[in-house]
Amino acid sequence: MEKTKNKGHDNLIPLNRKTKEEQRRIASQGGKASGEARRAKKNVKECLKLYSEMLVTSPEIKSALKKSGVADPDEMTYSMAMALQFMTSAMRGNSQMARLVMELMGEVKQAQTNVTVTNNVNPYANLTEDELRKLAKD
Repeated sequence: MEKTKNKGHDNLIPLNRKTKEEQRRIASQGGKASGEARRAKKNVKECLKLYSEMLVTSPEIKSALKKSGVADPDEMTYSMAMALQFMTSAMRGNSQMARLVMELMGEVKQAQTNVTVTNNVNPYANLTEDELRKLAKD
């Protein structure tokens, strides 16, 4: 059986083979989309910041704050209520919340993820369907 090609990739033309006008048009579209995405992300961030600074108005959250012993729940902001919830959860044994609390307090540096890419080649990538079936039987 013959190896199958990547379907739908035959009609793709690399950018360096397109005309300068096409390259500019594509780059312009990408720039516009990137700007829109940045603005949308900024709007969400501003909205969350504004909301987190508001005083708690939710009766359910106020009730939970009273139960947890907060002196005056009417003076709590949503970000303060979240911090209290983080701390409560950490104190109950949630290690992820404990780590988050420590990071937010500046006690622990934020975890950095290092990704290492290796060229591990799939040893079965070049086998035919018949060869794969034979291997599966063995």
